Amino acid sequence: MKTTILSLVLLLLASCQDNKKEQLLHLIKEWQGKEIRFPEKPVFQERTASPLGQGMARKRNPFPGETGIHPVCNGHNRLPHPDVTNCKVHNPIIIINSVMKIVIIFIIISLLPCCSDIDSQYFNGEIKEVNVKNVISKNINSTHVPIKGIATGIIAAYDSLLICWSPSYPEHFFNIINIDTGKEIGYFCKKGQGNKEIISTNCISQLFKKNDKLMTLLHAPNEKKLLVWDLSSSIKKGTTTYDTIIPYDNNRILFSFYQIENVLFAYKPAEEINSQEATTPHYEKRTIYTNQLIQDFPIYKTKSIQNPNAKSSLDFFFYTWDAIKPDGSKIVQVMRHLPQINIIDTQTGKITSYRIKNNPNFSLLETSMESMNVFYNHVHADDNYIYATYWGKEPWDDRFGVEVPIFNTIHVFDWNGNLLYKLTTDKSFFRVWSDPVRKRLYTIDMNTDEVYYIDLKEL
Repeated sequence: MKTTILSLVLLLLASCQDNKKEQLLHLIKEWQGKEIRFPEKPVFQERTASPLGQGMARKRNPFPGETGIHPVCNGHNRLPHPDVTNCKVHNPIIIINSVMKIVIIFIIISLLPCCSDIDSQYFNGEIKEVNVKNVISKNINSTHVPIKGIATGIIAAYDSLLICWSPSYPEHFFNIINIDTGKEIGYFCKKGQGNKEIISTNCISQLFKKNDKLMTLLHAPNEKKLLVWDLSSSIKKGTTTYDTIIPYDNNRILFSFYQIENVLFAYKPAEEINSQEATTPHYEKRTIYTNQLIQDFPIYKTKSIQNPNAKSSLDFFFYTWDAIKPDGSKIVQVMRHLPQINIIDTQTGKITSYRIKNNPNFSLLETSMESMNVFYNHVHADDNYIYATYWGKEPWDDRFGVEVPIFNTIHVFDWNGNLLYKLTTDKSFFRVWSDPVRKRLYTIDMNTDEVYYIDLKEL
């Protein structure tokens, strides 16, 4: 029993902050080796059970041959309680053990809050634990999509369309391919500095319908513009067609999600201030046409975080990949260096997070941060489910030209944060895209540029 309790205390101590540890270790040392002394010849008398405790007291002489009035219950020191008529004190050894147990329980209870303090010190949302032991595991076979054109980079898919974004395309940013035939439909969004040309833009993070046309929102930071790209009209005309081009001077937007006619959610990633400090990421709800801030959605308690022990850039810790629920009501983030997903309510800004049990927490921000594992890599979602690619190991060698390892684990959550499935795939699913029309989860192999999909209807 003592060993078990001691082990529990040490385990809890290990997860606490230094100042809490010092206080609690001092408390333990104060009690260590202490004993409770009783009179050399204590005198005991039975206590008659009160109406509240009737039947609970039994006749018992802890020390055979010694009976009489207890010192604290004699005529001079009677306890001022209406129910105390007679007194009985149990075996002193039992009392000592009971007191020590109470003290240890008190210490454990004191330790429990400090274990969660480290998360609440940094993070702005509620964190719930996810137990993976009872999650359904499934082995899933994928289907190959024959492509005759050049598919590469980061993909999106909608019905028969495969949209590929890659800086490696010589003159354009996007190539659209027909999934059914494998043939290229055309290249769009021309690179350059001419009229309706752009120097850089983001990959597709969202597809939506406007006036029954398929569209996406692009950010061109060099031109300081937002571009609502009309894919339907572009395919029909065979040339890039923008529904709207809006002046937009707002740098460092990693994800921009279109919600309604004049509202977007802009994700501002962490930014290094110096080697030991970085800003924390957050979402901004903004107007599209006037670039006005409507609401700020802070994900962390402070606008910046310092770590004098850090030996790698702090901003790397906060890296996430994000996706929006198609109805616009929620955004999901998957964290790279914690096994945690964050679900943000776009109406209230409330953040609820779900972290796999028995894994690192935000105490990593107080370490050297040299040996952090990689957990989630990518995510996409439909109206019912979240599909997050999972690694859960040491970082791989991500230098240019080095082969990307096989990512064959996908965690499937619902929008309430319940982990429903652990999928093991036969092919590597490094990045994913969910097609809401054909109910497929697509990927492109990072080493071979082969395209595969999982039939989600089988789930």
